[in-house]
Amino acid sequence: MNRRIAVAIGLKENGHTLLANSFETCKSIVVFELSRIGNVVSKETYPNPQLQSKETTTDIVSFLNQLCVDRIITGELDDEVKEKLDALDIKSISLPGNDLENVVQQYIKKNYIYKEKSITEFA
Repeated sequence: MNRRIAVAIGLKENGHTLLANSFETCKSIVVFELSRIGNVVSKETYPNPQLQSKETTTDIVSFLNQLCVDRIITGELDDEVKEKLDALDIKSISLPGNDLENVVQQYIKKNYIYKEKSITEFA
């Protein structure tokens, strides 16, 4: 079964996309689908649903659950969000201030048989 990882995006700085300092206020969410051996199968970008409209505030954790995400990589998480993620069995990795490509490559190297392939090929 493929794994779906959501990365909370903050700023773009000097040509690099940085992780958001706070999951709840991230600008957007990039969802990577990884094969069982760690190859990037797809990459999708979504705006943070909590920032879309004051009239319809979609809970970001529910949104990730609808996307079948099972891991998130982000900056910091508040306790309430962490509890919601835990209840849905969505694991979180906190790496504030890191670059998008670097954290995904590190995740793949640590958790899969690594094949040299840049995630930018899926941009």
